[in-house]
Amino acid sequence: MSFDAETRVAVITQEDHFAIPENIEKLILMNELQVIRIAALDVSGSLDNKKSYFFKGFGFVQGSRMAFRLIGKKFIAGIDQFFKGRLPIKKQSVKSVAQKYRVAHEVCSDPNEASFLKRIKEEKPNVIVSFSAPVVFKKELLSIPEKGCINLHCSHLPEYAGLLPSFWVLYNREKETGATVHYMDTQIDNGGILEQVRVPIEKGQTMFGLIKKTKRAGGDLMCSVLKRLAAGEKIEARPNFLEKGNYYSWPSVDQMMEFRRQGGRFI
Repeated sequence: MSFDAETRVAVITQEDHFAIPENIEKLILMNELQVIRIAALDVSGSLDNKKSYFFKGFGFVQGSRMAFRLIGKKFIAGIDQFFKGRLPIKKQSVKSVAQKYRVAHEVCSDPNEASFLKRIKEEKPNVIVSFSAPVVFKKELLSIPEKGCINLHCSHLPEYAGLLPSFWVLYNREKETGATVHYMDTQIDNGGILEQVRVPIEKGQTMFGLIKKTKRAGGDLMCSVLKRLAAGEKIEARPNFLEKGNYYSWPSVDQMMEFRRQGGRFI
């Protein structure tokens, strides 16, 4: 399977003020690609909408530290967006990246909704890239790009499929985690594996630090996959074998509190 020159890419993600803007910018700057649309999903499962949840689990001190950092990022992003992304600074939001490079940007609640599907079909992307898109892609969306939908998951699949893998690997005291780029289907974190990398977990690693570390490693991995495909290289997707791995959902507040009591830190 190979892509034509100047592969047309649509990105579906969630708003983020740390690693995802950097990853999207990496794609935009690739000569082999044309990023034609960035859709940021505003849904209950977005990390940006989980602030009270993390406050409950990690406590006032750690929650406040994260909140102050996020407020600072949003403040800078707001100023940058006022100037249409033209400020000569590192971009602090998905929207600022889109503005800087004049890529179509929208916020939506469901990429499987008819009006969104219509827009994407009209734009004819060769591939759809998911960076932490917090929804399941249904068959109609998956069928739009001729070369498929590709997802970044921040663990070494099939281990730690599902939600918030950076929490769970720390909670279970793993020594390493990873990042995986894989084809998508109608199951969560399923589909053939295109490339993977292992990421060591350092002593005293915070959850937020590990999220950034794995997302950045995964962004480089996504660029590698798309570059190889755009060059006409055939990549044989390896079986995922989710039945041999494990799946995790959102941790409970009690589990986050237990993690904190054992010395685990959010930030």
